[in-house]
Amino acid sequence: MRLRLPIMSAAASVALLGLGFGMTTAASATTTGSAGSAYLPALTSAHQGAGGSPDISNFITYKETGLRGTPYTGACVGGALYSASHNPVKSVRNNCEYRIYLQQNAGGATGWQVCIDPHSVRTSIDSDHWDPATIKVGLKKSNC
Repeated sequence: MRLRLPIMSAAASVALLGLGFGMTTAASATTTGSAGSAYLPALTSAHQGAGGSPDISNFITYKETGLRGTPYTGACVGGALYSASHNPVKSVRNNCEYRIYLQQNAGGATGWQVCIDPHSVRTSIDSDHWDPATIKVGLKKSNC
């Protein structure tokens, strides 16, 4: 019995020492904020589930002002270029995280461009710009 007690005490000490190291390792793996509390990134509206999700998959152009008339939908693929054969474009709903450009000439190298901010609505496009040749999804996510 006397031999068994010191062995059990040693085993218990090693087990407790191991638990101490485990707690230290776990604690050091936690990222803390400035107030010392555990930090988890906040959810944004783009990550919310059904019912709270904004539609960021498309943009819609309309043949009438006030988002009325025949709609045309394009996908929000950064850098995509669409033919604007559905003119006139009199209003636009940009659900994309990118800018949308109405371009006078194919590719937009020359001529006018009308920039539509990300996640915005333009209910009236100036009549000088109703007939773009192309519509481009930009690569920038900031406002125009």
